[in-house]
Amino acid sequence: MSDSPSGAAGWQPQPPTPPPAPSGPPFPPTPPAQAGPWPAPRPSAAAGPYPPAPPASAYPHPPAGPAPAPPRRSIGLRVFFVLLAGLVAMGLCAGGGIAGYVGWWVPRQDTAERRAIFTDWGSPRSFTSDGLVEGDDSSLRVYRFTCPQGRCPVDLGERVHEWLVAAGAQDAKIEDVTRCVARGFQYGGPTCTWTWRAKGCRATATTTGLEQVPTGWDRPLVLNVRVQECD
Repeated sequence: MSDSPSGAAGWQPQPPTPPPAPSGPPFPPTPPAQAGPWPAPRPSAAAGPYPPAPPASAYPHPPAGPAPAPPRRSIGLRVFFVLLAGLVAMGLCAGGGIAGYVGWWVPRQDTAERRAIFTDWGSPRSFTSDGLVEGDDSSLRVYRFTCPQGRCPVDLGERVHEWLVAAGAQDAKIEDVTRCVARGFQYGGPTCTWTWRAKGCRATATTTGLEQVPTGWDRPLVLNVRVQECD
């Protein structure tokens, strides 16, 4: 048998054994990092001077449950509003009381005083009254005397003068009153008006009438008395 390659059937040629690898690191050393367009890697958290951030579970969380009630108002503020409301109410009451006194009580008091004055005076002798007409500022009473068929008593002037003096008209003269009663009201004639003070009020009396009337007619004589401007 021959050892030549062609001697045996099926024999396959074997590749040559490679030479042994040289001693040393199998890869070349990694070159040092060079500055480039990419940012340098961020240092770890432990490398800096600040302590590491606590874990998420370390932060406090609101306790589970219903929402807390809103804070109540201060007691001092509540007391302030109560006192303020009381002062306002007192002011309104005081203002209403003053307004009521001025607008209601004072006029009624003046009216009562004027009514009392007329009551004290009474009516002139043989005169009738139409009644008292009252207002907020004054009171008026009309006294009448009727001379039948124009014939008047001879002392009618004296009756009026007597009443005026008793009422307080001390300046009324008998001759003036008699003349006014006899002649009545005449345009351009004497002013048959007398004014005086009575219990803090101003009183005014005026005679009016007709001097002559047709034959057979009654002749009226009117005495108008007004009380006003009370203190």
